[in-house]
Amino acid sequence: MDWIDGVKLNEQEAIKRQGLKLIDLVNIGIQCSLRQLLEHGYFHADPHPGNLLATADGKLAFLDFGMMSETPQQARFAIIGHVVHMVNRDYEAMARDYYALDFLSPDIDVSPIVPALKGFFDNALNSTVSELNFKTIVDGLGAVLYEYPFDGEFLMSMLIDCGTA
Repeated sequence: MDWIDGVKLNEQEAIKRQGLKLIDLVNIGIQCSLRQLLEHGYFHADPHPGNLLATADGKLAFLDFGMMSETPQQARFAIIGHVVHMVNRDYEAMARDYYALDFLSPDIDVSPIVPALKGFFDNALNSTVSELNFKTIVDGLGAVLYEYPFDGEFLMSMLIDCGTA
């Protein structure tokens, strides 16, 4: 174990005093998290601001590895496909992605889910960042998840993730 000097991301004034920009650190954190998840398949599952340090040279250090998780290669490919389908607004393909992600049983007809995905994601994707907030996203996505027969374990993990974010 190594000691790393830095400032926790929830100490915004101290970050500014170091001459660092919080938005740059957030972008680094997003890139790190996506690389962990999609490239390596093993990732930090609790990256809140108290678990992240900004070093004096602008690097980001992850702390507290008590919550880690693995993502099998098949799931990583399905996640990438899901993002591509979302960007392309291909909601039928997005709905089918839930089979590959084991969020829905293969015997479930996804056609009724497509309009709900379209309604939620069209609204979210057409919004500016200032118009979006975490509660709006969780409420909208939660309405879709609860209306259709998504896997209970998947729903529970979503609720836990949302509650700890």
